[in-house]
Amino acid sequence: MSFKLSNPLSFMFSMLILFSTLYSAANSVLKLTGFFSVMLLLSFNLFFIYFYMIIKKNQNLYADNSKIYIAFLLYVIWIGIGVLYSEEKKQGIQILLLSILYISLLITIPNLKLTIINKKIINSIILIFFILNFIYISIFYNTSRFSFYFSNPNSYAAFMYYLMFLFLMTFTTFKMFKLIKILFVLSITLTVAWLTQSLTMVLCFVISLTIIGSWKLITRNKLTYKLFFYTVLGSIIAFTYLYPLISFNHSFDNINQLFLEYTGQRFYSGRNKVWFDLIELGSKNNFLGYGTGVLPKDLFRTDLSSHNLYLQIYIQNGLTSLVILFLIINGIWNKIYKYKENPNSKIFASVFIGIIVHQTFEVTLLQNNISIGTLQWILIAIGLNSISDRKENKIEKSIQ
Repeated sequence: MSFKLSNPLSFMFSMLILFSTLYSAANSVLKLTGFFSVMLLLSFNLFFIYFYMIIKKNQNLYADNSKIYIAFLLYVIWIGIGVLYSEEKKQGIQILLLSILYISLLITIPNLKLTIINKKIINSIILIFFILNFIYISIFYNTSRFSFYFSNPNSYAAFMYYLMFLFLMTFTTFKMFKLIKILFVLSITLTVAWLTQSLTMVLCFVISLTIIGSWKLITRNKLTYKLFFYTVLGSIIAFTYLYPLISFNHSFDNINQLFLEYTGQRFYSGRNKVWFDLIELGSKNNFLGYGTGVLPKDLFRTDLSSHNLYLQIYIQNGLTSLVILFLIINGIWNKIYKYKENPNSKIFASVFIGIIVHQTFEVTLLQNNISIGTLQWILIAIGLNSISDRKENKIEKSIQ
């Protein structure tokens, strides 16, 4: 049994998502507005769990995601243990609470009945936001790194990328006029990624479109599907390990100059040194790590963050936490294959891989920038909702 989302609630849900982007704004008042929007979004999920499961005593939550829930619960327990021996307990507790709020999204949204009207409301509001961005870019664009109201151009590009997928996931039909809307949203997303010089989001954009275009090949059989997934994970591990090592080779010094000339950014931004030190320190405490909440600045002299979720988790909670994280993402990837024939599966898979790749350069999925992290988990949760084979989804597919 699913909880029906009313139309006013779907409108409020959409507006809160957009207002949550203000958390990354340069203006302090806008930032505070964004923070409260994120908290309202996450608090709704706790209310749902309390009201629907405890007050209503309804235990019939959609059980197809149980393996993912169990893996996530193990992750929460492990980082909770990490708080006990961390020297940064305040930060550790915040990360622990945030993880609990994120798992509540995975419990709530897959158990919502998203009707066609719900999806149209969300889709229309996101489209209006993209139109406003188009107008703003057309009037105020300059040659410097474009950031709109965001304090960081990379955050702007990331939000547009993930909002693009929220738009795609809530599409109900694919007539010619709708196709024009899709092309419009795709073009604005890529334009923002390019204007902000966010190479990471350009990379994620290209990877996502490649997955959508080659979905039949990727899902030809389970072996091909698994090989693709492990290739992505292997590439992330290889890059994380080799990137700092290559930077010590003087024959590669020209790479910096080439990147600066063609992209306006340096290939070696300083994170190469941070990654090298984190890998070296992590190897000395493989199992437990140094405690939940510990940052690079707490371990050695630096003003830089890790800018890599996998290294940050490794240094905080050891290899065990990475293994548990693998169980979570592997469980989600297996779920997508189970419903690979569902038209929504390739959209979900493309943004899911995009999220995984993005975390090679950011820590938003489980730590830091909660507005982006919340949107990422909302997309994962909506993805799980949209590919399920429940009765109400089958009815909607027949209508489409």
